[in-house]
Amino acid sequence: MSAASAGKFQDHYAILGVDAKATSEVIQRAYSRLAEKYRPDNPETGDSEKFEAINLAYEVLSDGSLRREFDKLKGLDQDPEFQFTGSAFFSELSRGVNLRLALLCVLYDRRRLRPFTPALRCGSLKTSWRPPAKS
Repeated sequence: MSAASAGKFQDHYAILGVDAKATSEVIQRAYSRLAEKYRPDNPETGDSEKFEAINLAYEVLSDGSLRREFDKLKGLDQDPEFQFTGSAFFSELSRGVNLRLALLCVLYDRRRLRPFTPALRCGSLKTSWRPPAKS
């Protein structure tokens, strides 16, 4: 590993352009295609830094134990249990500033439990929040 990339987190799945659930065959094909394109002796598209990153990504993702460790580091092995969710939580905080606080609590939970994938779609927020039924 070069001194420039030492200590930096690299998403091996993104480097190879594969999904986190990709099979070893898909990873092998992606690696072969990218290694051929970026190998340093390729006069048109050679890039030694990209080639090094591709090799590291393949080394990690092709080894079962290294891949499991990487998935843990990335947070893919977690089964999150959100604390701030459900209609009871939102019914208590359903107006004005309290609604903003409720949203911040949900976003905090998401960031805490999934640090590398904290994004939250509006659709998933709508399904977790159903306003209380009017009496």
